[in-house]
Amino acid sequence: MTYKGIAEDLGVRFKINDYDLAFIGDVKKFKSILRILKLRKFSIIKSRPYYLKLNEAFQIVASKRLMHLDIAVVKDINHLGHFNWESILWHFPSGRIYDPYDSVNALRKRKLLPTCSINEENPFILASRLVNLCARFNIDFCRDKNLLPFLKALSKKIKSWKRKDYFHGVYAREHASFNIFRAIVKSHDCYRFIKGLQRAGLLEAIFPELKRLTVPSNLNKKLRGDADIKGIIRFFEHSLSNEPKKLADFRKRLEIISGRLK
Repeated sequence: MTYKGIAEDLGVRFKINDYDLAFIGDVKKFKSILRILKLRKFSIIKSRPYYLKLNEAFQIVASKRLMHLDIAVVKDINHLGHFNWESILWHFPSGRIYDPYDSVNALRKRKLLPTCSINEENPFILASRLVNLCARFNIDFCRDKNLLPFLKALSKKIKSWKRKDYFHGVYAREHASFNIFRAIVKSHDCYRFIKGLQRAGLLEAIFPELKRLTVPSNLNKKLRGDADIKGIIRFFEHSLSNEPKKLADFRKRLEIISGRLK
């Protein structure tokens, strides 16, 4: 059973050979699944320790012919999903639908809600997840009485985040930096989306050099044919062209995502 029709009504297309799977377990389960996939001749694209809601988890991304699997191994099913729309699960083999937040109806009503507090997840991960959902489903977070204050609180927390370990420090910053650009590109209106990021304080929190960015009202027209991630970066760089120190600092900050831009 799927909710493909609801998603398509919202303009989202799903490939029927692309599966997100979750298993309850620990490192032993992770290794067992990895071993089975290799025996079944799956190509392992990624396998690593991960964190969901600040709890240790494991991720495996694998493919075989046209099939693509994104697998999470978690100790608690409640570690999955940061927002209601991400929290619809189908249990195998019982066939039971797990929908604790009545998300099927929420999808129909286009009501996106956080299911965790800002203290239950890395703010970089949570903020980038939210803006990408909003871009994908064309949700105006600035007009939402729940999402705007939530994103403002996350932006404030990002500014004071001090974690230095790789995942919660370097990886989280890289993830957020790249996904801010990706969300802008995916949005239905780049001008309005960037203005929304400014209002929420997220653009400044991730890229302090853009604090006083002026967004031209004809931005969408200017980006026509150049609305990819590199095009958005060029726009930001051009906006800093008269401030060499800020431009240099911005480019230095972008080094963390250089591998993703190739």
